[in-house]
Amino acid sequence: MVSNKRTVCAGLLLLAALFLLVSVTPDSEAATYTVDNIDDGADYSNITQAVDNASAGDTIRVASRTYYDAVDVDKRLTLIGGNYDVSMNGLYNYCNNYDVIGYYNFDNYGNSYFYDRLWCESNHGDIEGATRTTSSFWGTNALDFDGNNDYGVVDHHSIYNVSEVSISAWINLDENDTDSRTIFSNYIQNGSSRHGYRTLVNDDAKFVFRFGYGSSSGSCVSDTEITENNWTLVTATYDASSIKLYINDKLDMTCNYTDSISDSDGKQVFGASDPNSDGTYNYFFDGTIDEVVLWKKAISSTDVENIFWGGNSQKPKVDASEGGYAFRLTVDETSLKNFHLMSTGSDIGESSGDAGLVIQGTEGDWEKAVSQYAKFVGM
Repeated sequence: MVSNKRTVCAGLLLLAALFLLVSVTPDSEAATYTVDNIDDGADYSNITQAVDNASAGDTIRVASRTYYDAVDVDKRLTLIGGNYDVSMNGLYNYCNNYDVIGYYNFDNYGNSYFYDRLWCESNHGDIEGATRTTSSFWGTNALDFDGNNDYGVVDHHSIYNVSEVSISAWINLDENDTDSRTIFSNYIQNGSSRHGYRTLVNDDAKFVFRFGYGSSSGSCVSDTEITENNWTLVTATYDASSIKLYINDKLDMTCNYTDSISDSDGKQVFGASDPNSDGTYNYFFDGTIDEVVLWKKAISSTDVENIFWGGNSQKPKVDASEGGYAFRLTVDETSLKNFHLMSTGSDIGESSGDAGLVIQGTEGDWEKAVSQYAKFVGM
């Protein structure tokens, strides 16, 4: 009887010890939440919502967009912007025989030309009618096209003649139901011969990839319509066995072909097509184009997800546009990684308290607290 009582007591003590261990183990149930203001698949659409619903020890990953928010962080959290600490597997590497063959973010100034980021090729382009706009998706500028006679053009280069290809671009359509709208093209159709490739939005507002192979052509049309006045990532890949079309970060359509892309001697055209290679342009884009990248391979679905989430080292912008602050941290050991914090209010400074980042109420020396947080902040 005594032995049984001792066994029961020992068991209860063991259970109590296990309960105590679980109770004091930090972040034993730590969760990760996502924030994105253009994708309904994320957990939250703004950062404040995520912070309010998170628990101490949780991680919040934020897509690289612009957020107009004033975020109070009063619990120990890790907030990570864009593709920070994500392995990109050389997705944006160029020159030295890497896979990127064209990279156009349109961030340089002026309305006469645009740069190719590939320093080894320097396939820069001329702007014909299109205007540079600061209403870009990422970076400082994008190209805006009026849908009538605007385009950008790069002289022919053999680097674009490939057996496999991927083309990605952020687009914002002004109108989606009037005519076919070319995004990028070196597609040539002379008589019965067809060469090169092209991406466009057709008159049904569907995303299309088309390529020529000798006397014929292949094409693939998305199931999803591209909406007006919204930024959308469109990506097409072809690996000589299938075309895959992605809308934002989701695979939307697959079409099977086994034909090789015929080499094109046409120019590379943005926002229009020159199918006869005679300087007569048509199918003009109506809207804004940003971040056009081409690869000489079929990139993966994971690559597309990474492009959509954070691109090439892009940071989420958190703008306290109404004054105040973008982030206010009132707890020690919070990590804020890879953000662009800004305040574009009219009254910024010590007298008003308006700022991108406010550190308040943390224990210890405030200068140490500022350095603790500032080393994580991308300004």
